[in-house]
Amino acid sequence: MTTLCRKTTTLLFLTLLLIIFIPNACGIGLSPQEMTLRNLARGQEYERKIVVYNTKNYTENFSLWAEGVGSEWITFYTEEDTNHTTPLNTIAIPGKSHSFVTVLFRIPDNATNGIYNPQIFVQTAPPEGEGGGQTVSLMLSTKVTLVVTGEQNLTGTVLSLTTEDVERGELLHIIVEFVNTGNVDATPEITVNIIKGKGVVDTVTFAETRLKPKTRKLIPVKWDTSGRELGNYTAQVNVSLGGNLIYTGEVQFALKPFGVVSTRGNITKLSYEGELIVGNTIKIIAYFKNMGKAAVSAKFIGELYHDGKFIRNFESNEVLVERQYHEEPLTIYLPLEEIGRYEIKGYVFYENKDIGVSRQTEVLTLSFEARSATPVELLTGAVAGIIILTTVMYYTIRQKKLFFKGEKAAAKPTGESLRQRRSEMTVEVTVVKNGRETAASTKTGLLSIRGRKKNSETKDR
Repeated sequence: MTTLCRKTTTLLFLTLLLIIFIPNACGIGLSPQEMTLRNLARGQEYERKIVVYNTKNYTENFSLWAEGVGSEWITFYTEEDTNHTTPLNTIAIPGKSHSFVTVLFRIPDNATNGIYNPQIFVQTAPPEGEGGGQTVSLMLSTKVTLVVTGEQNLTGTVLSLTTEDVERGELLHIIVEFVNTGNVDATPEITVNIIKGKGVVDTVTFAETRLKPKTRKLIPVKWDTSGRELGNYTAQVNVSLGGNLIYTGEVQFALKPFGVVSTRGNITKLSYEGELIVGNTIKIIAYFKNMGKAAVSAKFIGELYHDGKFIRNFESNEVLVERQYHEEPLTIYLPLEEIGRYEIKGYVFYENKDIGVSRQTEVLTLSFEARSATPVELLTGAVAGIIILTTVMYYTIRQKKLFFKGEKAAAKPTGESLRQRRSEMTVEVTVVKNGRETAASTKTGLLSIRGRKKNSETKDR
């Protein structure tokens, strides 16, 4: 009985430990478990990535370090720190997430040839200030094999060579896609001969891009086209490493007048506005963005389908869209006459009329379903119509009443108007004595009287 009690007590104790420790111990992952770097050269740097996983439901801190022979060559950085400015010792990772960590290997100039086996460790780090014995740190590691040969292998490959037509006065960009396949840093020397017809008209050289081993970059070589003759050209490209020619290729391009190449644009959004109810008219809007250097005239053109059946063509009004990323809506109005599925297939036709260059965008499709109005919507519409009609009638009748009231008020003369009328009646009197006019006066009254006094006699006129 005593033995049974002891076993039961031990089992309960172990269960309690599992309850306390396992939730805190779980939640870390590391990849890869092994990595090998071969043919390493002295004085060079090499990069690799590891991935640290946090499977817990909350943010966890992780410590990173390396041990063993060659561990002093290892430094950790965040993936975003591409310039390797801030070494990393710990990293915080949100719950149910992961982070990439850059591992930088710096092989010293005095390293001897041989195989080195450092080891990378990642461990959960308890929050600062948290004590007690209820937190268990879990540690994982990656085994590393470094093979230093002392042999420098300077090699590289050109993967692609591209360019495109350009307008006269703009810079031509010839893009060389280069990968460093060696074990030392490589700086490719690029020479471009610009050929028109059968003669070389210009030569451009570029050797300013340094690539680390096993890295790839797009290297742009620029040529100024100002003052050059319009027409077709060939760019002959030669790439060398360490004075050795490793690639020769050609690419064609055309030098064109201003506006020909830069006339371009695209539809950024195709949508509708309005309720999809039979009897309504909705707006179909294509938003066009002018990506070129000159203003263009644009219109939306397309086809209308109903339940898969072609109905008609449509075309919006022409709109002037200003240059350099200006955007304008191009609108058509569509009456919904039947229930069913409507489909709009359209593109924007745009034109630089100053130079006679036109383009069109890719065709976009917009689909939607039209339905009948529900009884509630019909009732709501009827009530709204009655309210609007009643309001219009009320204001119409009110305006008529005000009009007739004003007419009556205008027909009845006021005291002021009578006085004004009296002021329009005048009496003019002229006095003549001994054949001469001696006085004249004008008086206001209801009667107009004019008279002359001659030799004390007055004569009415």
